[in-house]
Amino acid sequence: MVSFSVILPNYNHAQYLVERIESILSQSYPHFEIIILDDASIDESKIIIEKYRQHPKVKTIIYNETNTGLQTIQWLKGIELASFDHIWIAESDDIAEDNFLAMAAKTLERQPAPTLFYTDSYRMKVTERDKSQQRYSAVKNGFFDTNRWQHDYLSSGEEETDGYMKHVCTINNVSCCIVPRKEALEILQQFSHMRFYNDWLFYIKLTEQCNVLYCADALNWYRSHTSSHFGAAGNDLIKKKECFDILCYLYKAPYITSKGRLVRFFTEQYLGFGLWQERKFIPSLFSHFIKKQPVVFIKFFFHLLFIKITRKKIKYIF
Repeated sequence: MVSFSVILPNYNHAQYLVERIESILSQSYPHFEIIILDDASIDESKIIIEKYRQHPKVKTIIYNETNTGLQTIQWLKGIELASFDHIWIAESDDIAEDNFLAMAAKTLERQPAPTLFYTDSYRMKVTERDKSQQRYSAVKNGFFDTNRWQHDYLSSGEEETDGYMKHVCTINNVSCCIVPRKEALEILQQFSHMRFYNDWLFYIKLTEQCNVLYCADALNWYRSHTSSHFGAAGNDLIKKKECFDILCYLYKAPYITSKGRLVRFFTEQYLGFGLWQERKFIPSLFSHFIKKQPVVFIKFFFHLLFIKITRKKIKYIF
C-alpha cells in the first residue's frame, strides 16, 4: 500500500491556508499524514494552523523563530520528519483536486523503481478555480512544438532532462509532484540552496536517480501572483548567477547532449543583459562565471558578443 507524507511549508499565506489545508484533508485517498512548517509568518497564519493541531491527519506542526527565506531548507526539514516513502510538498497557496493522491497511488504502486510523479496544473490568475484558465501543458507543448504533455507518459529521468528539463523547468510547480523520500532526502542534505531556482535544480538532480511519470489530468491549481520580488535589479543579478550555476551543472553531466547549443540557449534566455543598462553588475557577474567554470564562461561570452554585434532578435520563452 502506498502512503504519503504531505509537507505543507507556509509563509504569510493566511488568506489561502484554509482552502489549501481543506484540499489536502478532502483527498479521497486516506493513507497520508500532514507535516505543517511555518517559516516565521507575521500574518494570521499561526491562528489558522492551530485550528488543525488536533486533527488526526496532522503529525506535527513546527514554527521557525526566524524566517529562512529558502524553500528547500523547509522541504528538507519536512522530509526528515516524514514517516512514509512518498513525499508531497503541498505549497500553502496552491489547491489540489480531491483525487490527486488517489491518482498518484494508483500509478506509483505499479512502479518498482524510484519514480517522480507529477500532473498537469492550472495557472490561477483569479481567486476562484476556473477551468477556462491556462494549463501548463499548453505552454510547454507550444514552446517545444510537441503534444508530449497532452498524454500520460513514463520516461527515464535522464531522457526527461536531456530532452526538455535542461531548457526550462518543465515540472509546473512542486505542489503537482510526488517525490521519493530516500532520493529527495539524499539530494537536499547536500544541496546548494538557491533563492529562486531551487526547484529546477532539485528536479534535475532527482531525475538523475528516478524515472518520471506524468499524468495529463490537471489535478493541481497553481496560484500566480501578480506582484513579485523577482523583478528587482539585485534579484536579477542573483537569478543570473543561479542560472549560470545550473548551466554549469548540466554542462558537466555526461548524459546531456548538444552542450554548445545549450550554452547559447542559456545565454539568450537567462544570462544575457544590456551592456550599458546593467554595466554595474558586469564585474560581479563575470567574476562569478569565471570562477565557476571558465570554459562555459568563454562560450557564453563569445555568444553574448555575437548577439550584441549582430543585434540578433531573441524569442523569449516567457
